Amino acid sequence: MIMYSERLAHMIYAAADIVLVPSMFEPCGLTQMIALRYGAVPVVRRTGGLADTIFDVDNHKGSTPDEANGFVFDGTDDNSLFSALDRSIEMFQSKPTAWHELSLRNMQVWMGACQNEGRETSEKREQQSQNGCT
Repeated sequence: MIMYSERLAHMIYAAADIVLVPSMFEPCGLTQMIALRYGAVPVVRRTGGLADTIFDVDNHKGSTPDEANGFVFDGTDDNSLFSALDRSIEMFQSKPTAWHELSLRNMQVWMGACQNEGRETSEKREQQSQNGCT
């Protein structure tokens, strides 16, 4: 029987160290965002929303080292994918402290964004209330 379980999906993300997203086309991409939330490091092909949200740990094109949050590849061939995956596994195995810091930073950035969104929402509600727009 094939079924979908939201609970199981979240448990899988929470248990993962790496989430592979080799999409050819990805207009938005929630998969990598959920991975970041749970501390799983995304390995993605640079396309669409994936290119907008995941910045390579080893190659900071258009980002700072602090913004680096995963591993990115450009090609559509096996070697491109395997190269990024190999880099991620290499870091996981040989630099566990750096991996742990990356995972924690990804979760902290996610939580910071959620907290900012919550503040903006409550500030907006307060402003609307003051203006009589409840």
